[in-house]
Amino acid sequence: MDTQMFIDALNQAKAVRGRALLPMTIFHSDHGSQYTSDDFREMLRLSGMAQSMGTVGDCLLTG
Repeated sequence: MDTQMFIDALNQAKAVRGRALLPMTIFHSDHGSQYTSDDFREMLRLSGMAQSMGTVGDCLLTG
């Protein structure tokens, strides 16, 4: 996937919601390449957001 699309979406959310909430925001995602890219992680860091990812396979149910 195109990482820039996700960076643009985050920038749009910042513009709509304002910067006040960003330092308290946790961005939770899967391990997709767009979320683990250096550019996206740097964008989160510069925004003051914390990144959270589940472990691989969390969405799979067994049993």
